[in-house]
Amino acid sequence: MMTSPTSTAEPLKAAGKEIRIMPAGVFRANDGRPAGLPGWRIDAAIAARIVADLASRDELVIDYEHQSLLAKQNGHPVPAAGWFGRVAWREGQGLFAVDVKWTAKARQMIAASEYRYISPVFTYNDATGEVDRLLNISLTNTPGLNSLTDLAGLSSSRPAGAATGPRESDRGIDAFNSAFGGAGVFHPDTPSESLAGLAGTVQKPHIPPSTPPDDAEVLRRSFPNVFAGR
Repeated sequence: MMTSPTSTAEPLKAAGKEIRIMPAGVFRANDGRPAGLPGWRIDAAIAARIVADLASRDELVIDYEHQSLLAKQNGHPVPAAGWFGRVAWREGQGLFAVDVKWTAKARQMIAASEYRYISPVFTYNDATGEVDRLLNISLTNTPGLNSLTDLAGLSSSRPAGAATGPRESDRGIDAFNSAFGGAGVFHPDTPSESLAGLAGTVQKPHIPPSTPPDDAEVLRRSFPNVFAGR
């Protein structure tokens, strides 16, 4: 299982109660993600699993510029732009967040075109590209895909001959690994030489002993290679 911030490009023209967060079928980012796969994939059956998963969870946050991923690294707060607890599948269109509750500040910023795009963060099967679990959504201004709601990603391409120094994509990868690496989940574009060193530092969490056996088995199947033990 891998986790990825990704994006689709479709203008967020108003702070509506429904926003499309993933297109139907196979999709990928302009920067080439997901590496080694034709693309990420979602269909009605995959969406049904995501709908069921969200039904048992607290509301998910819509943050600004993926600050939920960056907070551990930069120490800044993680203000919410909004919240949502349900998603719906629209055949031929994709996955939508519904009953979205925006903050007053976010509504004002979207109305003023200070933010125009959204970017989902989700886990996916690194063998098939199938979306596994939706983690959150972010407001951003860096489009990554060209077929959705203006969903943007953490990384951006650097033209040939651009100034030297850390790329924005490198900073995004480092921030992502800092946030999720402790659970053994690394950004799919992490260089192989770096991944080997990071994987050796992971202390996988144990499923609490009080967890019923059936529930523990569901966790292991849903999140392979994340928990310690068999």
